[in-house]
Amino acid sequence: MPETTWVDGDVATVAKLNQIEDQIIVTCTAGTRPTGVEGRRIFETDTNRELLYDGAAWVIMWSPWTAFTPSWTGFSIGDGTEVWKYRYAGGSLEIDGVTTMGSTSSVTSSMRFALPNGATTTAQGICALRLEDTGTTSNSVPGHGRVSGGTSLFLYRSEAGVANVGVSIPFTWAATDVIRLTASIPIY
Repeated sequence: MPETTWVDGDVATVAKLNQIEDQIIVTCTAGTRPTGVEGRRIFETDTNRELLYDGAAWVIMWSPWTAFTPSWTGFSIGDGTEVWKYRYAGGSLEIDGVTTMGSTSSVTSSMRFALPNGATTTAQGICALRLEDTGTTSNSVPGHGRVSGGTSLFLYRSEAGVANVGVSIPFTWAATDVIRLTASIPIY
């Protein structure tokens, strides 16, 4: 990002004023973004997002929490319930969610879901997972998530050896069982 320096007697030229603009967060809309200059930051009032131009593209640095429905593979929600949200903060994608199994929910293979908002990354980040068997044993199993292929978050149980969460791992899934996940994944 260019740095503007002033000395006594300098005249405020268009070029100097443009350099000052490059050093502040510009308020605009998604449709009125200024020209991308490496290091320039903007705040879009219509999307409530802060973006940074990295020299090649605008990168989301911050956004408000947004509800989403996971696009699952290996799992069908049926009549279960899901409350999930995501946001961008400091260059990371943050995900927070809870899925409660219903009587028609089914696990068919290794569970994973697509990262929200079409996000892609080669980073792993931090992902805490809690798998809760609410049946007669009231079992709660720790787990974690792992990004694979840059676009999907796979679920793993962490006790008694790492294994993909699936049909009977870490237990036989039934109505009222719960998946709780919170993650912070760098996006780059």
